[in-house]
Amino acid sequence: GRGAAAARNLGAEHARGAVLVFLDDDIEPLPTLLATHLDLHARHADEPTAVIGAPIPIRGSRDSYQHIAVWHWWEEQLARMARPGHRFSYQDVFTGVFSLPKGLFMATGTFACDLPESCRDDWEFGIRLLARGTRLLYTREGGGWHHEMRNHAGLHARKLAEGRADVAIARRHPELWPSLRLAQP
Repeated sequence: GRGAAAARNLGAEHARGAVLVFLDDDIEPLPTLLATHLDLHARHADEPTAVIGAPIPIRGSRDSYQHIAVWHWWEEQLARMARPGHRFSYQDVFTGVFSLPKGLFMATGTFACDLPESCRDDWEFGIRLLARGTRLLYTREGGGWHHEMRNHAGLHARKLAEGRADVAIARRHPELWPSLRLAQP
């Protein structure tokens, strides 16, 4: 009941492996997820690296046009991240499917548990990861099927929570104010 960031931190504290893999409860892992993440970490063992797996949205035959349109932005972000030469930012860090060496996680300082409604802790962690010079990699094969369960009202509540968390991030990292959505007209 303390939020996703606290749960992730507790799991990481008790993990015994060298690589941490975080997976949200609404993600069904692809059969290639673990092998892909471990392979990418092995190939980039000489530099601090975090891997972002694609949370691939599930489309149902009864999904309304509005539902599909709401999630179109997500699919566009995944397509951008897959392009060669994509320059990653903290806004590309989402922990639905995410891995990194345990030592890097602990050295970066774990997920912030004090953001409003346990929201945007992945972005805030991404800010600190990138400041450390961490390389971010994106993989579709290392992703999973995203079974989004929120209805329209749930999505609306989430967007309000994201706005409150953006304010908290802007206060913590004022240099990022112009890149936050709340700064957009």
